[in-house]
Amino acid sequence: MTSDELDNAPVLESVDALLIDDLSDDDKAKFMRAKVVPAMKAAFQKFDVKEFGKFNCKTCHGKGAITKEYDMPNPDLPELDFAELKAGKHGAMARFMKDVVTPGMAELLGQPERSPTDPDGFGCLECHVEKK
Repeated sequence: MTSDELDNAPVLESVDALLIDDLSDDDKAKFMRAKVVPAMKAAFQKFDVKEFGKFNCKTCHGKGAITKEYDMPNPDLPELDFAELKAGKHGAMARFMKDVVTPGMAELLGQPERSPTDPDGFGCLECHVEKK
């Protein structure tokens, strides 16, 4: 399916009670373009319009986003050092990711947030690789 065809195709309104992994690649792309990208673009640009002025699929999925040749978690995103995060490094960005991005993505994907009581929920390591 071409980019124009994806832009003009009908869109799933939500993935409640669906697992994103159960969708076809085309349906995932339609859902991401119609629901996830606009919501996350607004959030990231509100946080830092200078840094995220050109927010699109590549922002999270990397240069293979359009051809669907990417890995998630994405090794090109900053690696997460949980000891540094616990020590308060990466301040505003870490708070933004924790307070806005993670719960926002969980909601958009119809998943709970990852927590000690729900280790299978959506969390940091869905997108980022952990620093070893």
